[in-house]
Amino acid sequence: MADLTNAGTPGDDSLDAARASVRRQARRALRALWIERAAQALWPIWALAAAFLGLALIGAPQALPFAGHVLFLAAFAAALVWLLRRAWLGWLTPTTAEALARLDGGARDRPVAAVDDALASAGTDPATRAVWAAHQRRMAERALAVRAAPADVRVSKSDRFALRHAAAVALAAGIIAQLGDGGARLAEALTPVGGASAAALAQPDASMEAWATPPTHTGVAPIYLTDRAGEETPIQLPAGSEIVMRVFDAGGRPALENGIGPVSPVAPEGEDAAAAPQDFADIGGGVWSATVTLERSGALSVTAPGADFGGWRFAAVADAPPTIAFTEQPSGTRNGTLAFAFESADDYGVSRATATVTLDVSAAGPRGVPADTVFEPIEFGLPLPLRGAAETVAEAVDEDMTGHPWARLPVIVTLTAEDGAGQTATAVARATLPGRRFLEPLAKSIIEQRRELAWSRGTAERVGAVLDAVTAHPDDVFDDASAYLITRTARRRLNYAETPEALTAEIPGVAELLWEAALLIEDGDLSDAERRLRQLQEELADALERGADDEEIAALMDELRQALQEYLQQLAQEALRNQAENGQQPQQRQQGQQLSQQDLMDMLDQLEQAMKNGMQDMARAMLEQLQQMLENLQMAQPGQQGQQGDGGPMQELQDMIGQQQGLADRSFDALRQGREGQQGEGQQQGEGQGQGEGQGEGQMGQNGQGRNGQGPNGQGSGQQPGGQGGPDMGAIARDQEGLRGLLDQLRRNMPGQGGAGEALERADRAMRGARDALEQGDADGALQDQVEALDALREGAQELAQEMQNQPGQSQQAGREGQSGDVREEDPFGRPTATDGPLDGDSVTVPDAEAMKRARELLDEIRRRAGDMTRSRQELEYLQRLLERF
Repeated sequence: MADLTNAGTPGDDSLDAARASVRRQARRALRALWIERAAQALWPIWALAAAFLGLALIGAPQALPFAGHVLFLAAFAAALVWLLRRAWLGWLTPTTAEALARLDGGARDRPVAAVDDALASAGTDPATRAVWAAHQRRMAERALAVRAAPADVRVSKSDRFALRHAAAVALAAGIIAQLGDGGARLAEALTPVGGASAAALAQPDASMEAWATPPTHTGVAPIYLTDRAGEETPIQLPAGSEIVMRVFDAGGRPALENGIGPVSPVAPEGEDAAAAPQDFADIGGGVWSATVTLERSGALSVTAPGADFGGWRFAAVADAPPTIAFTEQPSGTRNGTLAFAFESADDYGVSRATATVTLDVSAAGPRGVPADTVFEPIEFGLPLPLRGAAETVAEAVDEDMTGHPWARLPVIVTLTAEDGAGQTATAVARATLPGRRFLEPLAKSIIEQRRELAWSRGTAERVGAVLDAVTAHPDDVFDDASAYLITRTARRRLNYAETPEALTAEIPGVAELLWEAALLIEDGDLSDAERRLRQLQEELADALERGADDEEIAALMDELRQALQEYLQQLAQEALRNQAENGQQPQQRQQGQQLSQQDLMDMLDQLEQAMKNGMQDMARAMLEQLQQMLENLQMAQPGQQGQQGDGGPMQELQDMIGQQQGLADRSFDALRQGREGQQGEGQQQGEGQGQGEGQGEGQMGQNGQGRNGQGPNGQGSGQQPGGQGGPDMGAIARDQEGLRGLLDQLRRNMPGQGGAGEALERADRAMRGARDALEQGDADGALQDQVEALDALREGAQELAQEMQNQPGQSQQAGREGQSGDVREEDPFGRPTATDGPLDGDSVTVPDAEAMKRARELLDEIRRRAGDMTRSRQELEYLQRLLERF
């Protein structure tokens, strides 16, 4: 090997720099050789160590029996010794010559060796020395560029099966499996044990987890019981709660001391649950489970071999059944719907409430025939809160059943409340199912037959005979051919039912046909439009109750506007058709008595604005006002053919209808005030009643009191006894008797005693009943009699108008009377009644934007004062009552 210290050409600094660079790179190459040979010699040793550590951390040696554990350690130790010996014997120490050769191996012309070469003979030939100097300078430049290659630690040629990677994976798995506990596991792997010591080490300490899950319907959150074991204070839980206990790593079956309820058996998969143990069951993986249902108060404890987990004391809170009751008995409203109010309560909330209407078979039916109906009971849901708790529910129900065949028949209304546990409570009331009032005699007759058919199948033969009689001469009875065809079809379907089974199947369809025929006779072509209008009004009221969003309200209002336009258009067409058939000219209405379509549309706009602004009470009142206006508009149709005037029986009869309406309103106010009974509400009602009653009695002074300001009994009826402003039932009874006297005088002076006389006779009997009920303080019974009297009076007015039209010269006279009347009946709200011809659009007050703004300001001020806790308790209670009411 050349000597790196040999001197070259004296004074050539480039050779010295080259030799210094070669020495530095030689040292680096030597280190790389050490690393490469160590990696080749030691990789089997570190792979074996990594495999052992991975298996030890996973717990493989501990899972072996004692002998296997010892053999495992011995095998690894022998392998380690053999690999160490193999590495020692095969080790070759790197040298400097190998390092220089490594440097020259990658360079051209071996510059590392050339920088230390010398001439073979020290000749003095200048040319030779010049060539040698140039050669050394060239080699020095190349030697300066030589760099040592990095160490190559790849051992893939020696490890063809990649055993080192498998060892690394085992080590990583062990670290992940026992992160934080590696030292203990490693010590266990290096220390094999046997016998009792091994069993003790292999068996971990027993542990338990326990929790209680109350029934879902209670809304009580689950309770973690593990940390509460041993508490002296009983843990209160709803009855029916499930207590689950899981015991882990127990040496045997845990024991359960149970004093609270049955254990739910847990059977292993594929086994019969009846044969399962009645305490803890092995569910696999060393886990024991038991589930106890809490039925009574008591103690519960758990023990396992070598472990006592303690116990708990439980207090079972029983789930009380719900309650439900009527707060207002079922009755009919002026619209013919079934109305009642109820109150229900449950400790965890009422989950479901329904009302079921069944036919009262114990009551006396039509013509004394026993009840044998084919119709199923009517069931509908009762309103419950959409959000929040339903522990106490108080709601009013208004259900439209006017089209049901049981209308005007005795029924039983059963309310049922159910809680989440399936417990139920019921409330029962008897009533007469309200129905629609029909004014046309033919429609009333058809509805009566439908009612009898709905009461009992035994009336089918008689109903068929009546329908035969009605349809025998259609030209004299029916004005609408469609109504005649529908009625005749119903009769034929009854004839086809020759067996009881066939009759049962046919009666529902026959009842539906009779209903359609009656609607055609009563309303003409208005039934579909009216039905759609009523349906939209109900949907709008429902949206108001549940707080629908603005988008839904806008969609409903658009549909309501369209339906109202169609309804008014058909109503106008019906009026024109009636005028054309009767040869009459359109009546001229007085200025200020026009109710235009634009007025109704403006009212709908105000209604929509009120709903969007959250003014629910105002919107509800406006919706009811709109419905009443439309009903009055429809009811006013039969009276537009010249039945008004200043004198004669017709005018007197119309005056009586107005007076009877006023008396009915007063009786209704008396009934309402008696039910409310609270001082604050009574005060407010007294103020409203004073105003409404003054209007009702003012109309009596205008129409039925001889036009001299007195009631039928000769006294002014605006003053109440005691000056309290409330309704005096004695005064109402005296006015009722005075009105009956006027009716009796009218009956004696009437020229004929046809259908009008029979209707007025029924009105006389109803007035007597109302008078007697008022004298006995029964406002509810009096109101029912007064409504019957109103129906009879209106029917008498129609019969009288028909008789007058059939008499020569009376139709023209009636027309002149209708033109000359200037006195109009008004209801307690100052609106024209249905018997007083056209409705007065100007009398309907639609709140404008300023009024709505003022209402919002008042409501905000009430809320602000109610939140001021510095005010007196009486004032705060009063403000709270205002907020609840409005």
